[in-house]
Amino acid sequence: IITLLDVESLFTNVPVLPTIDIICETVYKDPTPAPPIEANLLKKLLIVCTTECPFFHVDGTMYLQTDGVSMRSPLGVTMANFYMTAIENKILESSTDMKPHTYCRYVDDCFIVTDNIQSLEELKYSFERNSVLKFTSELGLQNKINFLDVHIKAKGNYYETSVCQKPTNDGIYLD
Repeated sequence: IITLLDVESLFTNVPVLPTIDIICETVYKDPTPAPPIEANLLKKLLIVCTTECPFFHVDGTMYLQTDGVSMRSPLGVTMANFYMTAIENKILESSTDMKPHTYCRYVDDCFIVTDNIQSLEELKYSFERNSVLKFTSELGLQNKINFLDVHIKAKGNYYETSVCQKPTNDGIYLD
């Protein structure tokens, strides 16, 4: 079956300090060359940039994000991606029973092909049990589903894709 998993409020639910630990561990233990700064300095910089940088609301009020990543933070996507990748690696590499046939993710949206609904529910439960995140799921109908702006139709051993236009699309674009 083709399905989707979507992370509920990914950015604001990314646990900042554990994610900084994940980043430092990944960056300095990876076989590719490490950054030209010491690990403890990178960690301090990430902490300052994510926990000690105030931002302004549209009404002019200044706020300080206490946990999670601010949606407008330049580090938001990077932090979310490191956290999600760590969860995926832990779950998908540790259990061949739960590994779906196809797993593709773009930020917080996951396209999954699995044997049955029970496999999807087990995968979702495992993601939630091993993280602070909550997920919603959507089942494809008649082997079809919309993922991002792509309409996907499963046809045996391959997929047929086309551009998906949402019902709210009026065809008007800003230049």
